[in-house]
Amino acid sequence: MERYYFHIEEDGDLTPDEQGQEFADQAAVRKQAIETAAAIAKDAFVAGLATNVVVEVRNTKGLFLRASVSMTVHGPDGL
Repeated sequence: MERYYFHIEEDGDLTPDEQGQEFADQAAVRKQAIETAAAIAKDAFVAGLATNVVVEVRNTKGLFLRASVSMTVHGPDGL
């Protein structure tokens, strides 16, 4: 099994993944990246902490994929 590292970026602030996780196949990595990006974005957006979340997944070969979620609010209390 290959180890993948999920680095999280919220509005430019990077939180590197030093441990990584092992996955049996690439489909499982993709699913986890999407779920991670969506969950972090929901919490960050509702709390007003970020408007852009990126999950960058790397393995020993380099960049595997990037999952990005952005939000813009127009109107009262929006941008």
